[in-house]
Amino acid sequence: MKLVVTAQAQTLPDDVYTVELVDVREQQGAYGEQFVWQLRVAEGEYEGTELRAWTNASTAVNAKAVKWAAAFAGKPYAQGDTIDLDALKGKRARAVVQMKQTVDGREFARVTDILPIRRVLVGQRVRHGMVAVPATSQGFYEMADDEDPDDPFAQA
Repeated sequence: MKLVVTAQAQTLPDDVYTVELVDVREQQGAYGEQFVWQLRVAEGEYEGTELRAWTNASTAVNAKAVKWAAAFAGKPYAQGDTIDLDALKGKRARAVVQMKQTVDGREFARVTDILPIRRVLVGQRVRHGMVAVPATSQGFYEMADDEDPDDPFAQA
């Protein structure tokens, strides 16, 4: 039997990571039914690091579980839509991770949010405040959510 050593689970510096959805399971928690999201960092220095995150099992249109599923699906869900969590396995999104510390001093990475992957469309305005700019010989450039190329008060 051969073992492959991976990064320590649940220890990542504060950042936003591209993650792959490995699995979602229902579990009985202290406050009722919840979903356990198993994620794997898909790129970069921490590639392969496993993360787990929990959400309420609510299926309300504004529930965290529905928002997270929409991030992996790459589209929003509306009332009456059916979400097949198994079909989202292997899909990618961005996980916002913050280091937290337990009372006894142990540190762990807490997933605070799941966001959709940013799509870059050259020459077109993209939803959620993203603006794509033309490609250069060096590649593509992407502006942050709060940048507006037409803002006369923006600092250069």
